[in-house]
Amino acid sequence: MEKYDNNSKQVVYDKMVSLTKKGLLEHPYVIVDATFYLEKIRKVYLDIADSLSIPIRIIELKANLETIKVRVTKKRPDSEADFKVYQFLLKQFEPIQESHLTLWSDHLSLEEMIDKAKEYILITKSPRDFPQGTSFKHESEPN
Repeated sequence: MEKYDNNSKQVVYDKMVSLTKKGLLEHPYVIVDATFYLEKIRKVYLDIADSLSIPIRIIELKANLETIKVRVTKKRPDSEADFKVYQFLLKQFEPIQESHLTLWSDHLSLEEMIDKAKEYILITKSPRDFPQGTSFKHESEPN
């Protein structure tokens, strides 16, 4: 699990921040996909958006535990993370306080998630325009 120690993760997040800033100078839209498990990591991106006066949207993908177990046991080209890594990060996860869209990937098809994400991106304000804790949850969310 050494690839997932704090120092290794910070190197990856620092590189992502650099690529995000570069991308925003060249393109009007950038998608950043990662496990933003700590508030301080998410805040970096909120601050980048604020400093550039651009909107930002947060989309949280979730799935039930059994689905996650199955998914992380499959070989994936861009990740070596297994269920132990998932559990390790889950224990450290800090809930998202900013307004955001929550999509349950085990209840929606890829096409449905894309449609919901597009709708959310196009019709909502930036998270900092909503009260903290606002969450836009899809109706298929489990109880």
